Amino acid sequence: MERYPTVPTLVKPFRGWRYNPEQVGNLADVLAPPYDVINLAQQAEFCLRSPYNIVHLDLGEPAGPGLGDPERYGQAAEVLRQWQAQSVLLRDEAPAFYLYEEQYTDPLGETKLQRGIIGAVELHPYEDRVILPHEGTLKGPKLDRLALMEACEAAFSQIFALYSDPDLTAEGITDEVVQETPYFEVTDGQDVRHRMWVISDPHRVAALEAAFQGKQIVIADGHHRYETALAYREEYRTAHGVNPEAPAERVTMFLANTETSGLTILAAHRMLEKLSPGTWDRLATCPARPFAVANVVLPTGSDAEVAQTVVEMLARWQQSALAYLVYGRERSAYLLLMPKDAPLPPDYGEGHSEAWKRLGVAALHNLLIPKVLGLTGSYAESGENISFTRYPEEAVALVEAGKQEMALLLNPTTAQEVMAIAATGDRMAQKGTYFYPKLLAGIVLYDLATA
Repeated sequence: MERYPTVPTLVKPFRGWRYNPEQVGNLADVLAPPYDVINLAQQAEFCLRSPYNIVHLDLGEPAGPGLGDPERYGQAAEVLRQWQAQSVLLRDEAPAFYLYEEQYTDPLGETKLQRGIIGAVELHPYEDRVILPHEGTLKGPKLDRLALMEACEAAFSQIFALYSDPDLTAEGITDEVVQETPYFEVTDGQDVRHRMWVISDPHRVAALEAAFQGKQIVIADGHHRYETALAYREEYRTAHGVNPEAPAERVTMFLANTETSGLTILAAHRMLEKLSPGTWDRLATCPARPFAVANVVLPTGSDAEVAQTVVEMLARWQQSALAYLVYGRERSAYLLLMPKDAPLPPDYGEGHSEAWKRLGVAALHNLLIPKVLGLTGSYAESGENISFTRYPEEAVALVEAGKQEMALLLNPTTAQEVMAIAATGDRMAQKGTYFYPKLLAGIVLYDLATA
């Protein structure tokens, strides 16, 4: 990956606000997934679970003021001040790094351990090539997050970011830490075990600061929050001038090394409805170039068993080809394959990098859907006739129930592809990646008012 030659990325410890177990009890009752993966029913459930659940700050009560309502942000700020005054949240006396770990089972049944360091990362505009994006953003979520940040002068969750260090420098420092008693250990509703340690020892802190010096960082999950932090910094600079030590100059990130084996990216499978007449028949009759097409006989069994068979089938092609399973009712299916070194149509992906052109999601929306299935407009642009799920069994079940006409199942984007896209300055479309498991919100809060 290209390295930015002069400006190092500074990752520093910070004095986080953490839940006080003596006040809130079981920390499993006050932590929650990120705001953007919580639906209305889950929002209500988390708010009922505990009066101190982080969702009271991050989203508010379901029946309360909605997104964009200034009252909502004012209420969150008042609740935060109350929790701080009542010692529901306690602030660390010394700056610290936070080691965060998730143990889980991936879709292929393998037990994995995802571990990374939470620190305060110096903000850089993307053009500096220090912090790199890999997908685009929408305006609405950024306005909401900025209003919440302005009112509360705090951030409640971390951006998920990637970096590459084959020498495993940070891991060499933290191997001893995981032998110690963690600040918390909780298991969530998806059987993911979360643990976190506080690293405040000056020698370890200094070693971790040095470990990240000069690294290039790629945002995996949290582009909206990063761009919100940039906007907040500019507001701060306008009001107070440039102060390199101001908390507004940084944003907290969970930094995971791509050289370890704990990362999992799930595919966002596509489901289509309102198909044009003859769409399914095109798979049997058209040449389908640059894809090879084969009719697949799927085994009998439950929707979940069939979906697992499909996931395992697609995984076998992960290294050599872009692979897709087009699924129709009554277990009908076609396997489409495009070797990764296959010649591409000359008009495909104009203005995009070679890395982008070889992405599974890019070929899906720009070759398979329009060229093979003959669907254009809203289909190719992820519009009104297409929906998404990270659960292949859901895609199969919805087609079998007649609620969707066709499902397009694919392999997930890899971490190496994410890094390659970011390095070229290109961007994926949304729903190109789904990093799993999600980081819990509320594990450590970042104070933007005082260092």
